[in-house]
Amino acid sequence: MPMNPLFVHGVPETRHIWEEVLLQLGVPLDHALSLPGFLEEASPDFAATKDDYVAWLIAEVERVGEPVDLVGHDWGFILATRVASVRPDLVRTLIGGSGPICADYEWHPLARIWQEEAAELLSLDCGHFVPAERPAEYARAVGQHWERFSSL
Repeated sequence: MPMNPLFVHGVPETRHIWEEVLLQLGVPLDHALSLPGFLEEASPDFAATKDDYVAWLIAEVERVGEPVDLVGHDWGFILATRVASVRPDLVRTLIGGSGPICADYEWHPLARIWQEEAAELLSLDCGHFVPAERPAEYARAVGQHWERFSSL
């Protein structure tokens, strides 16, 4: 059975985080979803609650028309897990991760900043969000998203 993946990004990333993975898999870039309000404005009736995001993801998976291999990172995995729990008929496989599985896990620097104080995080430039090996286009996309996110 061929792979039928959909990828869901975390926060504060965008769907661009999946580009290299999709290229390596030979999967079209439109298989990486963009959470409402991250790259494009969400509709005015979208309240951005967990339930709204789950309903949106269910609609995206239903649009495919067959069970998908749902891949999520961070909040994307939390949402994907919820979709799989309420609509298992839509999900063939569920892959992803949301956090540490051992008590002595050492958080990456950005997560430590996020945990310490949101105001400190909002003062960072987009370079802090982009791994050194990512192209400049990715840095610009994340930076544009972050500027909009931090002005809310």
